[in-house]
Amino acid sequence: MTDIHRPKVIAVVRQEHMEFTRTDLLIDPVDYGYAGTREVVVESFGTVGNDEEPAEQREPGDVLIDIARTHAAVVDGEGEGEGEKP
Repeated sequence: MTDIHRPKVIAVVRQEHMEFTRTDLLIDPVDYGYAGTREVVVESFGTVGNDEEPAEQREPGDVLIDIARTHAAVVDGEGEGEGEKP
């Protein structure tokens, strides 16, 4: 599996019974650290619209949430490690 910030990641997949989505926990294959989380549609479903948001149809493969860890550091004080490359 690929991730926007890394060419390859390992995905540990969790899907609950009777759910329309699955959660992918993304792991960095180099250091096995947390790389992010993704929520992906596995079964078609529609949302109900209202005055603020229109109804939407979701199809298998649609990504609803995509979170990537781009940097992590162990520091001694506030502000240390900011702007450094991982």
